[in-house]
Amino acid sequence: MSEAAAKVLEEKRAKNAIRGLHHFAIGTTDMLKTKAFYTDLVGLPHSQTWREEFPDGPNRSKKYMHCFFELGDGSALAFFQFADGHRPPPGKLPATVFEHHIALKMNSTREVLEMREKLTQANLASALMDHGYCYSLYTRDPNGMLVEFAADPEGIEDVFVQKANTASDELAQWLGGDLTPANMHRSYDGNKLPVSSIDEINAVSVPPVHR
Repeated sequence: MSEAAAKVLEEKRAKNAIRGLHHFAIGTTDMLKTKAFYTDLVGLPHSQTWREEFPDGPNRSKKYMHCFFELGDGSALAFFQFADGHRPPPGKLPATVFEHHIALKMNSTREVLEMREKLTQANLASALMDHGYCYSLYTRDPNGMLVEFAADPEGIEDVFVQKANTASDELAQWLGGDLTPANMHRSYDGNKLPVSSIDEINAVSVPPVHR
């Protein structure tokens, strides 16, 4: 990243009152499988467990636990599970990558590829995509939630600064009918990263019942 881009991003982000993600909460029916995926496989520390309740009429309450799996910046994925009979099972999450997914940031494209190997060894389907502005690996957790592991390519921050100046104009252009893709903004230097076939991508992003 250039010094100029670093300064622009630092000044812009310092003005933002929202300091970052505190936690992203998801309902689960099997906390042990969820913990095995996020702690044992992905490597997120199981940092907190809270036993909670909320009122449900006079002298009644709903009991649940809340488990936090901490990310490197102190934010967390926070799964909650109700005691048996205290609430119906959570509804199914949206089915495809284009409807709902969470992206977890990694330090490098190398780490993304290392995570791919871990998932393969665990017999979990996954798919690699190169969006230009980030390099991504997709899989599903034990709750059926689609999870993305993404890394920003080296030097992409300079592009981010440029895109901040044109974001509103590009939105207006797209809404006005210009649907031309414009997301490949970096040099590959002859070393393209591996990407998955459309069949591999569909196997992860679109559950069989929706194909």
